[in-house]
Amino acid sequence: MDRVRERRLVTFDTAPDVGGVAELFAMAAALERAAVQRYRQLAERMEGSGEADLAALFRRLADMEAGHEDGLGAWAAREGVAAAEDVVFDWDITEGITEADIASAGGTAALSPWKALALAVHNEERAFAFYARIAAVATDAAVRAYAEQMADEELSHVTLLRLERRRAWRRAHGDAAAAGPSLGPKGMAAWIARREAAAAARHHELAALADHAGEPRLAALLRRLAAGTEPPPAADGTPAQWLRAEIRRLGDDYNRLVDIAEGGGDAETVRLARDAAHRLTACLAQLRDAEQGLGGG
Repeated sequence: MDRVRERRLVTFDTAPDVGGVAELFAMAAALERAAVQRYRQLAERMEGSGEADLAALFRRLADMEAGHEDGLGAWAAREGVAAAEDVVFDWDITEGITEADIASAGGTAALSPWKALALAVHNEERAFAFYARIAAVATDAAVRAYAEQMADEELSHVTLLRLERRRAWRRAHGDAAAAGPSLGPKGMAAWIARREAAAAARHHELAALADHAGEPRLAALLRRLAAGTEPPPAADGTPAQWLRAEIRRLGDDYNRLVDIAEGGGDAETVRLARDAAHRLTACLAQLRDAEQGLGGG
């Protein structure tokens, strides 16, 4: 018997306790549809602004997301999962980017290349963290495996878009890429190890502070990110302030790693820098997602 079903609005803040693969598929398909729409709008905006390269990038991303949606449909058919068309995913609108900014290309406000890329980075980071949270709490092995695969795909988009955003900023402000230090492979590996150990130590201490502040979910995230137990520095302020400070620290590390990777040098040093930057991208995405949940402070 036919019946009318209400459309369900899903956001990045939707509770990640997914009941099964059918529900995960419905959320993922809705997210892909929203991404395709937004990237096509951004491509039109960049084309209208004379940014042909960025327009091509956003069209490529739209095609990739459309391909993911098609792949989800094929997977659902194999698994016998009915496609749920009643789910709608709503992208975040970042601070400083209004609805007018992302309206269709005849709107009154124009997106700069950096703002367009900032919007895309923000939402891809939240998409990665969304799937990572689902995987972290899933008790169903199939849900966990599919969520991890979806998170990996979103993280590859974050990596690409963060690099493009850096380049757009530098083009707009006349900044040249900083030359990376001549560390060599051994020096690069040692520098990365020191930085990652220091970050792990801070995350371990911040987890204890988050527990004390009554933020158990944040504490659990920080413990998952922590990989070491070195004595960490003390932290003052609110959980939101701790996170913002840590995001700034890790952002500086990320920028230095990318400068090294883009500065040339021997292939092994470049590979080490790129791999470390990729790991840091995942960490930053999850911390920014947690910051969204805390709000001000």
